[in-house]
Amino acid sequence: MSGGAYAVGTAVARPGEIVYGELPVLDLPTGGREILPVLIARGREPGGPTLWLTANIHGAELTGIPVIHRVVSGDIAARLRGTIVAIPTLNPAGLRTAERVPYYSRTDPNRLWPARRGDGEGAVQGAYEQLVERVSAEIARRADYLLDLHNAAIRTIPFTILDRVLYDGEGDRPRAEALARQVTAMARAFGVSAVHEAVAERYVRQTLHRSVSGAAVNVHGIPALTIELGLTGALDPAAVEAGVTGVTNVLRWAGMLPGAPEPVTACPVVDPGFRTKRDDAARAPRAGILAPALEPGARFAAGQLLARLVDLWGRPLDGGEILAPADGWLIGWNNGLAKYAGQTVASLAVRDDAPLAMAHPG
Repeated sequence: MSGGAYAVGTAVARPGEIVYGELPVLDLPTGGREILPVLIARGREPGGPTLWLTANIHGAELTGIPVIHRVVSGDIAARLRGTIVAIPTLNPAGLRTAERVPYYSRTDPNRLWPARRGDGEGAVQGAYEQLVERVSAEIARRADYLLDLHNAAIRTIPFTILDRVLYDGEGDRPRAEALARQVTAMARAFGVSAVHEAVAERYVRQTLHRSVSGAAVNVHGIPALTIELGLTGALDPAAVEAGVTGVTNVLRWAGMLPGAPEPVTACPVVDPGFRTKRDDAARAPRAGILAPALEPGARFAAGQLLARLVDLWGRPLDGGEILAPADGWLIGWNNGLAKYAGQTVASLAVRDDAPLAMAHPG
């Protein structure tokens, strides 16, 4: 990674400095181009790994932008061993309109990244896919580690998502298990609560393997994490602090900054003593108004009351109890209080007995 000119778009790295540029990714029908902002911080000495920081792939998820601005600033290049490449927004169209999806695409942009299997997966099919093709090529060429910064919902604590590491047959299993160990170690270093993605079959069925971090792990073989930093649509200063501390911790873990990772103190950090995975089984058994019984970050046991449904006058509804499906902890409550029957009301972290590296279900 250290030989020759190091450039991403118009940003050309210089030893001991932070440089700024842009990466053209899409020709616009009205003229001009959609561009992504690029920051590169490079250490004074040659060598060292490259960490990619990306954020705001969903236009209303804002916290990653100031996290990047704060991390890639000041004298970091003078203290750095290696290189940071940061893209504060992967969705400038969504940022402009405060919408999850860019106005030139109808599909979640975090489900359009390359995949290892399937006819046409990863092929350019629309406007946002052209952006993906350009950025993914740069990641494949440059990155040793990747952190993709997101937000989850109004009432969630910051947490890290670890992608399943998929392998093709027993011969490929040792590689996947070694990569899974790196992903796990990086998540531990970041320092916030951590959950695995769904088990392999559901992970692929929901196209989670085609997220930014999923493609980095399962196509490019790069240790990567999705970092969820609290509420959408606004900035929570505590979540920003947690993000800055976590990214700095990963830089220390990777040997890119001196010192050891430090505890994250700006938000609750949950360690239930067992592995957990994301789960959406907390659903409204009938229509009603949600009355939560637990705060985000709280631990629960299987069968424990998570919330109940009440009517508009606040009276409990028969059959309106929502119970924990397994031991775990509450990541957070979904936005809104008025729920229809069958609607997911919360994001849970429940016990996960499956390994992070799993056989590809195909």
